[in-house]
Amino acid sequence: MEGEQLEEVFYEGYGPSGSALVIKTLTSNTNRTATNVKTFLNKFG
Repeated sequence: MEGEQLEEVFYEGYGPSGSALVIKTLTSNTNRTATNVKTFLNKFG
């Protein structure tokens, strides 16, 4: 959206078979993005 402040945020987690992941995101809402990343890692990690 126009005029929205975007922030680059990195997250670390573990994927299938214990593989280490670094997830790079670009977001305007870090709380929502953190929740989405956690949900994804819990479901598929």
